[in-house]
Amino acid sequence: MRIVLIVFTFLIFIACDGGSKVSGGGSTGTEAGNAITARVIGVDLLPVAFAQVRLMSSDAIVGVDETGVSENTTTNENGVFTFSDLPKGKYTIEIMGVNSASQLMVSLSGEEGLVDKGSDTLMRFGRVHGTLDSTSAGGKVVAQGLNHSVTVGSNGSYALDSLPSGPYSLVFVSQQPKPLQYAYLKVPAGAGVTASTDIFAPEDNRLLLENFEDGNSQHRFGPYVGGGWWFVSNHPDVIVTYDSTANTIFPVVDTDDNSKAFHFYIDVPASVSSPWANCGVQVGENYGSYDFSGVDSIVFRARGTGSLFLELLGSETDSLEASDTTGAIPQVLLTLDTTWTRYSVSINAMRGKEKQIANVRVIAWVFTQSAELWLDDVELIGITKEELWK
Repeated sequence: MRIVLIVFTFLIFIACDGGSKVSGGGSTGTEAGNAITARVIGVDLLPVAFAQVRLMSSDAIVGVDETGVSENTTTNENGVFTFSDLPKGKYTIEIMGVNSASQLMVSLSGEEGLVDKGSDTLMRFGRVHGTLDSTSAGGKVVAQGLNHSVTVGSNGSYALDSLPSGPYSLVFVSQQPKPLQYAYLKVPAGAGVTASTDIFAPEDNRLLLENFEDGNSQHRFGPYVGGGWWFVSNHPDVIVTYDSTANTIFPVVDTDDNSKAFHFYIDVPASVSSPWANCGVQVGENYGSYDFSGVDSIVFRARGTGSLFLELLGSETDSLEASDTTGAIPQVLLTLDTTWTRYSVSINAMRGKEKQIANVRVIAWVFTQSAELWLDDVELIGITKEELWK
């Protein structure tokens, strides 16, 4: 049965007696007292009684970090459930139906007043499966913020079944003393998706923004942040070409070492004045801006010919000012080597432009002359995903 979820989130003010009550584990030093309630109804508009509902802190990792809030309840005879006395934070709510499920993200800052998440429909279960490397046997793959985990088999294979559709942060927890590894994806309703070794990466003081292994035009964290789209743009008289094997929308191609990388050519006719071409990636949502003040450096591997500006842009159109005579755009000029080289650009090299650095929408590689670019392994050093995408 398809089930509709109507959600209401409200703030309950508590007495200022210092006795904040925290669901799932005592006072956290934040103001407890938020509550989330919802009414689950069927498509016939009748309430669905006794549906299983689970709430967890969105950053929880079952078996590793369970210090946050974790609550279970069921809908009552009227199809209503309520979680009370919640501290500020981000939560994932999972509602389980018969052969169907839904996950709902709720953020409580304590300042919303009434938050209405609208309606939600339970969809058919999704599935994630894949094969990890030979050392992964016995480890676990965990869905962050949800109570779903599975042990990796002796051949490195695993499968997570009965999942609600939507965005996922998967965590691989090794039996060996290794850092946690993360992968980000979207699970479709009633279908499966593959997550194998090449899209998992550790996050020990660095974020692998992109390694192009998924072959699509969102960066790795795209499902997590709800955006993160790559783009290519150019002056109308500048010629940009891709390899014949590349996707016609975004030029990701196979490399000689059996991995994937971005690759394009730029041809600037001599008759073009103020030429430009670029490739870039949104940091997060389409109209969101993000504070790079806490980023130590931007690191990437590249090879090719010509030179480029690495720029932090407030919008895609900022890159039209590649010559930057005003000095308004945080940028660094780099010359490409013909062999794969690891480039590291310190945010300190852009000091004096703190306002722009605190409001970044796009990272761009901008060209003003003929060039060739191979690009791979884009990393942000010195910041966590929670700090960047607040």
